[in-house]
Parts: sequence; C-alpha cells; structure tokens
Amino acid sequence: MEPKEFSRMLLADLVAINSVNPGTSSESKGEFEISEFIRETLSKLGFVVETQEVESRRQNVIAKLRFSRKTKSSRSLMFNCHMDTVPVTGMSIDPLKPVVKNGFLYGRGSADTKGGIAATITSGAQLLEEDPKDQVGELLLTFVVGEEYLSEGTAKLVEKYTADAAIVCEPTDLSLGLAHKGITRFLVEIFGKPAHGGVPELGVDAIEKAGKLAVSLNGDLRTSLQRKKHRLAGSPTIHNSIIEGGSLAWNVVPDYCKLGVERRTIPGESAESLVRELKSQIEKIRSFESDDAQRSFRYKISKTFERLPLETKATELIAQTLLTATSQVLGDTKIAGMPFWTDAAFLSQRGGIPSVVIGPGRVDEAHTKDEKVELAKVYCSVDIFKKTIENFLS
Repeated sequence: MEPKEFSRMLLADLVAINSVNPGTSSESKGEFEISEFIRETLSKLGFVVETQEVESRRQNVIAKLRFSRKTKSSRSLMFNCHMDTVPVTGMSIDPLKPVVKNGFLYGRGSADTKGGIAATITSGAQLLEEDPKDQVGELLLTFVVGEEYLSEGTAKLVEKYTADAAIVCEPTDLSLGLAHKGITRFLVEIFGKPAHGGVPELGVDAIEKAGKLAVSLNGDLRTSLQRKKHRLAGSPTIHNSIIEGGSLAWNVVPDYCKLGVERRTIPGESAESLVRELKSQIEKIRSFESDDAQRSFRYKISKTFERLPLETKATELIAQTLLTATSQVLGDTKIAGMPFWTDAAFLSQRGGIPSVVIGPGRVDEAHTKDEKVELAKVYCSVDIFKKTIENFLS
C-alpha cells in the first residue's frame, strides 16, 4: 500500500479508538484497546513486539527493528509516542468518528499524538519492507500510556529500555523542539485565627491573606517573571489553580485557607528558587499589615508535583540529523521551544537519553473541541522520520 494511504487509514483507525487517559476521566476504559491494536499492527508488519505492563490493563508497546548486526560503533534510536488522549466531553465534532475535510483529519487525538503514531509506524514499516543493507544498530518504536496525566508509561519505560537518542512525537508543526517548560505545583496553606463574625477585628482572616497572595502572584510576581527569558522556552509563568478555605459557619472568621499554585519553569530554574519566590511574596504581604496581630498568620508551602523542563543542545547528533532531514523534506527548518511539557524531559533526565520533540499537528489544534491534524504534515513526518532513521543508523 502507498505510504500516504497507509498512514491516513492507520490514523483514522487510531482516532476511532477511545483512549482517554483514565486519570482524567472516571468513565474512561484507558489505553488497553489502542495498545492491543498497535501491538497487532506492528506484529503483522513484521516487527519484534513486546509489551510492558504499567498497571492492570495499561501497557506500553515496544517494537524493535535490528539492522544488520549490532556492533560496538552502531547506534540505537528510540521513537516515543503516547497513546492516551484528553477527555472528549464538550467536543463539537464526533470525537471518535474520523472525518477528512479540507486536507485535515478531525477527531480526538488526531494532533496529540495519533498523527505522530501513524507517521512513526509508517516510516518504520517502509524501512522494514526495504530491508536496507547499509543500516546498522537498532530502532525502537515505543508507544506509552499516561502522558496526559502523570506520565506513568515513560517513567516505567526508562526502567528497562534505553537508546542513544530519542524522538518524542508531539504537535510542533514539524518545528524541531529542543526545549520546553517544566511544571511545578505548590500548595500554600495559610493559618489565621478564628473569631466571632460580630468582632472580626479580633481574628486573623486566612482567606483574606490567601486572596492577597493570589493577587500578588498575578501582579508583581508575574510581571517580574516576564523579565526572565530562555532563548527557546520563553518566560516562566505562574497562575492560581485552586483556592479553598473557611467553613460552613458564616459567623466565624476563617482561620484556614489553601491556595494551589502552578508555576511553569524554564531551564535553569530550581524548586528551591521557586519556594523563595513564594516566601518573598508572603513576607511582603505580612510587611504591609497594620498591626502585629494581623502579621501573626503562619503559612506552609508544600511542593505537590514537579516535572523538570527540557533543554537539548543543537549540537547533539540527533538534533543535527533531524535538522538535515527536515531541511531535505521541507526546504527549511525551525528550531523551537514549547510552552507545554513532554515525556522528552523524562527520557532525557531519568533515562539519560538525548531527546528532541517533533511531530505533525499544532498545539493550538490539540485538546480542542474540534481537534484536527493536517494530513500533508503527517505525510511529511513520514519522510522526515525515515530519513532521520536512515542517517542516524547508517
């Protein structure tokens, strides 16, 4: 079958399978069906395929293709694609009924990242069919669960599998992603003093203090963060995610409030520096209070979640190889940073694998109510991936 037709039909089959991440929807059946479909597809194509259990009925799929014999000088290249999607609630199109219109294929996951899965499998299938004699080393096509929530799949993958380089297929519109932001989440708890609602001046209102902090984070701190810049990832950001406090007693000054804060980090930042930022904002609020009683509130800052940013040097062999392949296919190439997090950071930091990010689809097309991917970009991805494999493993 002609590669374009094969990749289009494969993409349609993938989109038609519900693979919503079970951590994001209580109604989701998870990724088992799509993992079995990918396993069977790869096996029929002739790959050596194995699965890796992550949780009950949640498995990674790993396909291997060994070129010639493996020598001390030969390399291994990994492709990494996640099989899960965000929920389908509220979509304006039928999320599981792929439709082609004006050169785009519509459906949940088409951009993030089933277009990348289709391109990865198609490029591997072409090489398998051609059986090139000048290739050495090993190609690993890995398809993982869980990226849209906790990245359990890739966290498990790096416990057993490694490679000399990795390509993570995310919607970059075929720009080469060498950096992206990280995510750190904090819970800030404010402890005040309860009092009767008739004499609120005798209490210390925890909600009031948390509210002042929320305003300060969106104001002074956000402004200062805009002055920090990474050449690819841009400026770090911060936003308030959750606020909760008080009790059902309307006539009591609340003595407790918690504020959830998410900070998007750039390469070079540390969790310790982020904690210092928060403490500085809280102490500034304390300093503006009118008396010692109002300054007496306590607070606790807890880091609840962390995913580090990615930064890969443009001089890495995989980056140079992809730049060459992209230029050959598209005529030019762009190096980019992404505002979103990807499993490339896990592969790079936990797995010690130099990793880059590239794939069809655009981030503003992903997770939307009418998600779509441009088929021409999927076809270009097949050519780019195939050339990259050939050059990296030659």
